[in-house]
Amino acid sequence: MAIALSTAAMADEKPSAAVPEGTSSLVFERDVRPILKTHCIGCHGESKTEAGLDLRLRRTALHGGKTGPAIVPGQGEESPLWARMIDGEMPPEHIKVRPTEAQIETVKAWIDSGAMTARPEPESVTDIPEILPEERLHWAYRPLRKPPVPVVSDGDTAPISPIDAFLLAELRKNGLGFAEQAAPLSLLRRLSFDLTGLPPSPEAIAAFSDPADSMTSWPDWVDRYLANPRYGEQWARHWLDVAGYADSEGGNELDTVRADAWRFRDYVIQAFNRDKPFDRFVTEQLAGDELVGYPLPKRPTPEQAELLAATGFLRMAPDPTGRGEDNTPALRNQVVSDTVKIVSSAFYGLTVGCAECHNHRYDPILQADFYRLRAVFEPGFDPARWKTPPQRTLAFVKPGAETKTAEVEAALVPARKKLDEAVEKARKHVFEDELKKLTSDDQRALARSAWPKKEKDRTAEEKKLIEDHPNVDVPKSIGALKLYLELDKAYKPFNDAIEAEEKAIAAIQSKRPAPDTFRAFVEADPARAKPPETRLLHRGDVESPGNPVSIGDLTVLYESPAEADLEPVSGLKSTGRRLALAERLTSGEHPLLARVIVNRVWLQHFGRGLVDTPGDFGSQGGKPTHPELLDWLAVDFMENGWSLKRLHRQILTSRAWRQSAVKRPEAERVDPENRLWHRADLRRLPAENVRDALLSAAGELRSQAFGPPVTVAVTEDGQPQVQGTPDQVYRRTIYLQVLRQSPLPSLEAFDAPRLDPNCEIRQASNVPTQALWMMNDAFVGRMAERFAARLANEAADDESRIRMACTAAWGRLPTTAESKAMMAFLDEHKNEILGNKAAPDARKSRPEAIVTEKPPERFDAWTRLCQTLFQANAFLYLD
Repeated sequence: MAIALSTAAMADEKPSAAVPEGTSSLVFERDVRPILKTHCIGCHGESKTEAGLDLRLRRTALHGGKTGPAIVPGQGEESPLWARMIDGEMPPEHIKVRPTEAQIETVKAWIDSGAMTARPEPESVTDIPEILPEERLHWAYRPLRKPPVPVVSDGDTAPISPIDAFLLAELRKNGLGFAEQAAPLSLLRRLSFDLTGLPPSPEAIAAFSDPADSMTSWPDWVDRYLANPRYGEQWARHWLDVAGYADSEGGNELDTVRADAWRFRDYVIQAFNRDKPFDRFVTEQLAGDELVGYPLPKRPTPEQAELLAATGFLRMAPDPTGRGEDNTPALRNQVVSDTVKIVSSAFYGLTVGCAECHNHRYDPILQADFYRLRAVFEPGFDPARWKTPPQRTLAFVKPGAETKTAEVEAALVPARKKLDEAVEKARKHVFEDELKKLTSDDQRALARSAWPKKEKDRTAEEKKLIEDHPNVDVPKSIGALKLYLELDKAYKPFNDAIEAEEKAIAAIQSKRPAPDTFRAFVEADPARAKPPETRLLHRGDVESPGNPVSIGDLTVLYESPAEADLEPVSGLKSTGRRLALAERLTSGEHPLLARVIVNRVWLQHFGRGLVDTPGDFGSQGGKPTHPELLDWLAVDFMENGWSLKRLHRQILTSRAWRQSAVKRPEAERVDPENRLWHRADLRRLPAENVRDALLSAAGELRSQAFGPPVTVAVTEDGQPQVQGTPDQVYRRTIYLQVLRQSPLPSLEAFDAPRLDPNCEIRQASNVPTQALWMMNDAFVGRMAERFAARLANEAADDESRIRMACTAAWGRLPTTAESKAMMAFLDEHKNEILGNKAAPDARKSRPEAIVTEKPPERFDAWTRLCQTLFQANAFLYLD
């Protein structure tokens, strides 16, 4: 990005004096170079030096470019660098990432203070370290240490939790404290949705009705919901976003279905329900096949099958290469790169993918780091010996299926013999007919001699005869023979006989137990003496390979580049590369993994993370609101067996999580964005929870778990719809097919993610289209009808129905004012329906069992009321 620099006096090119270590003065390396690296150095130093200007050093900025120096020490306003930044000329308008006002003022303040450096600069730009010491000081790269818990009291005699202590210490510094505890039933609804994604049952609400008893036993309620099998379904959804889970390949308009991706989904659900230690969870997803060991067993045990299913994590990236025209080097390369991006955002919380084409523009992540990490996974992809998705699918005999398979194989032996006999009988008959068409006995003798021979074994005379009379060489393949037989009606009996035997074989084969198929990640050729070579690609271009790279972690996380090297795990018949990475990540010394997962759990419970960019812990991401709390939780998490359920329990029993969402004017003035967590945030339900809550209120939610997904198909009007019987259609949303190119509109309306390749954080919008959807969608209307029918069947009168309706939809009883308003609503809409004689009778299209209310106009009014309850904030939000 070229910048025009005004003429200035020739600057003194002597190195600036270094600022004494430990001072707070602005220095180039720590305060200014990161800004220039983000916005300027890409065009002024790294890949080119437009206008002759190099901004990589203070000295080269002082030297300037074609039009003179870029900075004038001590004179910020006279410095062309600052002038171009403040005018918006630099970087150019097409560059999306713009420097902030604070960054621009930092540059000016640095120049005004003398444009100092932290230390003497290298003699040449070629001697600049790839990663500066200041870059290693970024909070996310620092080693994890468990800070002491602040000593603070909230006025209660009961001991305060560590989470509350850290938060309350910061609140006290700002003259604030926690908000009052939320109403008990609000907490119960919040707990139920947080842990299971479903509203609390009427029985739970009734049991929770005594505020004193309910809060005394609050830890028991937390444990009760953690033990609910629906917990795994809810928390699997969060991880599946990060993994980029989909039941289709994406990448082209075909969006081919992945028939066996669901095994990874089921693995994740079961792992959460069992509270599988998170370090083991990570290891199995990265290297489950290496834990099983090569050669892979032909009949894996349930434990081995689970490990193979776990590696589906590495097969979630979009992969269109199953179609021949898309099986190109560029798209193969994209599949591998997307996998690295998923791994890095999931476990590192960094945008490592930005270093595919060059050193990361913002963060100290080298291009070589991207390819060293990629080299860990290439033995399972091997672009030079690429296997398409169908070719990578594993198929195993199901446990206990051996006897049935043997019976099928035994029955096929005589059936195939009968087919061979029918084919041979037909061929001989046709051959004899063709012999009659030859003109001499010599030709017929030659034909008989050629008949049983393979083409390569025939004499020249025999080959010449067949060339002149090709019909004599009656086809041996069944398909070709049947085509031949169909040409002559006289041969129909022979054709029918062959087809009869084929049908008999097909009937026997249909009894063969279908194999268990897995979308697993395994090494393409573990028996090779040398793993495939990974090369750094110039500007990410697969056609421009550079030097080979070895496997390694991110350089910035270690004091020396050599420490970032990974040593493959030895003693395996696979490369041991992925197991080595898993062991490094879960060693307890890695600075990122525990921080990342603790932050993700916090995000799902509070609506925001302690770091509000869970997929970007780098310089452009958010800074932790409470870094000491984040580190304390991360270390404590590892010290206590990497248990997610324990972490949930810590958060959900804290005062911080149990706060009311009601705003206090004095607190809002001090902390308007609630960065100090002085109250709870109002949270809208995720898309899947909205659909599941509709089904639950209507009494239609099916409990069937696991197995192949419910089909989603695009109808004639181009809209994706759930297909199947009610028992299928009304299953939880996590069991619906996830198609990359055809997401369900009902889920899209409530911000379900497009997975390209994965989703690091969901956005929660509040837009008019959501209200319109709840008013007009056929599925919502159908659930309202069934909700009305449920109320009519299970409650005796309007008053009790209103109580039941609010309990099922909102998780609480209605207020007196709400009850009166609802009774008035029912009367008003009943009279409106009676008076609207021209309106079509919608009841005619309903199943007979739905219309249970007499008179029917009252039922229609109840249906409208139920749909109105669905549209209320009390249904869509957690307070």
